[in-house]
Amino acid sequence: MMITEDLIRQLKQVNVSKDVEKTKQRASEAWKAASKDARETILTLTNLALSSIQRAYKSGSISAKIVVAFAQVLDIDPLYLTGEADEKGACSEELLRAFLSDHGYQKLLPEPEQAKPKRRRQSKPKASEQTETVPAPEAAPTTETSAAPEMSSAQSEESAEVLSEAQEPAPICEETQAFLDSVTEDEIMLLVKTVLLRAKAGGKHAEKAQQLKLFLLD
Repeated sequence: MMITEDLIRQLKQVNVSKDVEKTKQRASEAWKAASKDARETILTLTNLALSSIQRAYKSGSISAKIVVAFAQVLDIDPLYLTGEADEKGACSEELLRAFLSDHGYQKLLPEPEQAKPKRRRQSKPKASEQTETVPAPEAAPTTETSAAPEMSSAQSEESAEVLSEAQEPAPICEETQAFLDSVTEDEIMLLVKTVLLRAKAGGKHAEKAQQLKLFLLD
């Protein structure tokens, strides 16, 4: 989860910088290096005028609202903007949640989703393994062995049913479904823009962006 537009707009316009000079330099550099789309996204998320953003990086007095938007859209450690960290780093949900909690916004944060254990899928035996494990035919099948094909067929059907159940997608929890149902078209567009912007940093973000593009073109 990344911090939503609705949550960002509830943050107060109170200075959270710990080092005004560092904030002035770092916020100014980040804004000037940002693309036009990234700047527009930040203005939309914060619902602030351009003059408010400029005043923040010129004075070094920056609010949590601007810090969160900068960090999320430009992929920067929020503590780097406030002067508390010396490395630019990268943004993450854990950093944003910790930052907002430290500044008294715990009640605005939704409960984190619990990681669910994935159901293991049964893997089909390789052709080479099947060849090695097939027993040699007996010379003279008896009445007792004639039932073997039926037993093998029943076992195959049972295995197919288990495999089919294992391949079913994991159910979506009620909280996640409620969040998906409440997301607006504008918020979806913002999230897509955020993914594409973060893809410029490469690594896993680029892979996610590639998957998103392929999904949209499917």
